[in-house]
Amino acid sequence: MRKIMQTLSILSVLVVMGTGCTSFPRHRLPEIGQLAPPADPSKLVEASYTCTSGAEIYKGQRQEFQPQAKQQIEQVFIDTLKEAGYFTAVRPGQGGGIQLDADLLNYGSRGAATAAGIIGGLSLTAIPCWATDNYKLKVIVTTSQGIKKEYILDDAATTVIWLPLIVATPFRDTEKVAPDVWKNMYKTLILKMQKDGILPAARKEIQTSYLINVEFVLFA
Repeated sequence: MRKIMQTLSILSVLVVMGTGCTSFPRHRLPEIGQLAPPADPSKLVEASYTCTSGAEIYKGQRQEFQPQAKQQIEQVFIDTLKEAGYFTAVRPGQGGGIQLDADLLNYGSRGAATAAGIIGGLSLTAIPCWATDNYKLKVIVTTSQGIKKEYILDDAATTVIWLPLIVATPFRDTEKVAPDVWKNMYKTLILKMQKDGILPAARKEIQTSYLINVEFVLFA
């Protein structure tokens, strides 16, 4: 029976790969655009970090992601921290002015995802089905001044499998949806750290300048 289920799963995946499949973010968190630079660059410090990631296989049972997936998640984390412009450097390990110990857990139901794939495959995706990857980001932040704070953020991405979506599939980069969700979670983390005074405040002149430029174009 187990071999039959494995065979059905493989066949369903092959069918789905050639038909309608698309993903979209659930937007449990507000979408964050480009972060404004810090108002006082002299307050920037070096950040050190650890980054773990895995999936909840069954309730209370966790499995770490494979190296390739772990590397992708960690790289999005690093890139987001660097692009934010609030750190003089970002390096793995311990000892920075700010220590970030991050963990990303995918607690979406693997059983539901497998069932969705089998249903979609057996029906040649004529029957719509979907599966949601729920992401919980837990970050413990420790500063050189002895401040320690824990942040927990939650968001998700849903993949829909349905034959009519074959029209939309070429125009949507499904593989970027999950990384974009992670990146938005990391940006939200930075904003929360700002709010708590762990990171310096953002420069407000950026938004003011933008509004002035828009007004000039509209009334010129």
